[in-house]
Amino acid sequence: MSKEGDVNQNISGDNNIQINSGAGSVITINNIEGIDPQIHSEALATIKRLEEEIEQLKSQTASREISEQVVETSSQLEDMVDVIYPYPVLLILAKSCMDTGNYNKAEIYFNRVVRDGQELSDSLVEGWGYNGLGIVAEARGLFELARDYYRKVQSDDKELQAAVASQLGVVEYRTGNRKIGVELFHKALGLFKEVENLSGQASILNSLGNVAKDSSDFESALKYFFESIELKSSLDDRMGLLNSKKNVAIVYRKMNLREEALSIYAEILTEAVYHDLKPLKAETYNSIANIFLDFGDYKKAEYNYGEAMKLHIEIGNQIGVGLCKLNLASLATNQDDFEEAMRLLLECKKIFEEHKSEYLEMTIATMNHVANRMAEGI
Repeated sequence: MSKEGDVNQNISGDNNIQINSGAGSVITINNIEGIDPQIHSEALATIKRLEEEIEQLKSQTASREISEQVVETSSQLEDMVDVIYPYPVLLILAKSCMDTGNYNKAEIYFNRVVRDGQELSDSLVEGWGYNGLGIVAEARGLFELARDYYRKVQSDDKELQAAVASQLGVVEYRTGNRKIGVELFHKALGLFKEVENLSGQASILNSLGNVAKDSSDFESALKYFFESIELKSSLDDRMGLLNSKKNVAIVYRKMNLREEALSIYAEILTEAVYHDLKPLKAETYNSIANIFLDFGDYKKAEYNYGEAMKLHIEIGNQIGVGLCKLNLASLATNQDDFEEAMRLLLECKKIFEEHKSEYLEMTIATMNHVANRMAEGI
């Protein structure tokens, strides 16, 4: 009954955000007149440091610490002066914010990219901004809003079209339009191959693995996931690797290889906690709780669901909150606390109806199951 809550979620490491365009883009200070000379000097030094960190971040081998440094340095700079970022830098800053779970700031940067594209009459720049806004909305579980943003992309650039098809495929799949979602995944894979984007191909293989997993074709699912892991290893994409490993663990759980799954989750959680990756921590706590629920260790299950819930609330992921409530309802049912289970399920239903989530059908079925048990007095 418990759910992992990560059907084709392209969490940190798998989002398709352009960061390698606009070489030589210069960060400048707006309205330098009247700025204290000392502050101006410190701001220039901070700009230099930020530009150096951004250059490091463009590399596939960039570490999570660099993303964190970029977010921190940009915040320090913005506290000093009114700064003007060119759109390639805005995209890099936005991606760093997404990777570290700062969705509000990522949204601000992506909106600036859209504005720059409109001012430049450049549909490609504007399109990358809308693609980013769609990713932010999707990460928050706002699928209708995400769909609207993706559909605003007008550029015929193949790499951008591949990214949009990939992300829109996730939205369609997760809102019940699974056939359309799979078609979009295959379209994206073809485009990513055409432009020789290995990172994009790895992301799509991960999504296709989730499709196979949902169909209980575990052999195909593992094949896709391990192909994705191979590509991500060649790119030294640490976060992408964690995402695909997480999905391998989900399959292992479904195959009743729970100890193997728990071992993978422990590895992922260690890295997620070390780097304070809130979205990944939330997903992993939820998955660990599911395994303890399988084992009948309700105390540990409740603790881990609670940790996941706090993180989903903090980052504003309503679908994540709903899934935690759904899983806590399963826990309450297993302990014959049917009133608590029904209370949680009603809250789930409201969330999933509002966001047109694929989990609504499961929630209603669970409510019927709990209602029958209450009626039977079991």
